[in-house]
Amino acid sequence: VLGTVVRNIELAFPGKSLQIAATVTPLADASGRRTGHVIVLDDMTELLRMEKMSAWQEVARRMAHEIKNPLTPIRLSAERVLNRYRQIAPTLEANAPESGQAEMARFHALLAECVQVIIQEADSLKRLVDEFSRFARLPEMRLEDTNLNLLLENTLSLYDGRIQDVRIQKDLDPDIPDLSLDPEQMKRVFINLFDNALEAMAKKPESKVLHLQTDCDPQRNIVRVVIGDTGQGFPEEYRDNMFLPYFSTRKGGTGLGLAIVRQIVSDHRGTVRVETNLPVGSRIIIELPLSKA
Repeated sequence: VLGTVVRNIELAFPGKSLQIAATVTPLADASGRRTGHVIVLDDMTELLRMEKMSAWQEVARRMAHEIKNPLTPIRLSAERVLNRYRQIAPTLEANAPESGQAEMARFHALLAECVQVIIQEADSLKRLVDEFSRFARLPEMRLEDTNLNLLLENTLSLYDGRIQDVRIQKDLDPDIPDLSLDPEQMKRVFINLFDNALEAMAKKPESKVLHLQTDCDPQRNIVRVVIGDTGQGFPEEYRDNMFLPYFSTRKGGTGLGLAIVRQIVSDHRGTVRVETNLPVGSRIIIELPLSKA
């Protein structure tokens, strides 16, 4: 029986994998005798990634909505309890026996400590929810002609005085033309990558180097941005997952930072990947279109 067969194939490469849809269709002559096959391979990697990203954004939107609603009442209720106790505490202490005053003082200290913990954790959850919201609804892009090197320099200047123990190495191509970018969103990309690089190097006593490189490839019609560090690097088995939502190797990380980076770069019709930075560390490579063509 002649018929078309479709199979999904995963091809594993160092640091990444490709999702391939293979379609095999048999060929037959006029008498029905099989004469060969036509095989069509479709790279479905980007399509599946976009579908997965869309699903995660919906999850993030719902989580943000469900978590954010009770946070303000929790915080306000804790503050009201503490404020009310402070109002009545002088009267209670005045009417309490001497032996009970010490116990009330200890309770007051415990109450203040517990309320402070509630407020801090509520604020922490709010920051997490805000990150969910940003991932679920990135602002609409506002493209304008942008000097990429100047944008990198201005973003790096935000770290003045905070990275004295890190050597900054710049190899910025002065001949890169202005690109059509959203400066605010791309600044967010660079801040996220700088933060990751600095954190990766934070616990290393030896030489710390943050390497920034830009170059132009007219043949491929792209501009390349490379942000390298001499930190601990990413394990090889994690590299294919680094830009997936909620995947994080950092303690306390939300796993949304690099997912947002990839989404913003993708919205600019670019690509982003991670590579080993020889001899040590990691390199994030962003490729952006050179023109609107």
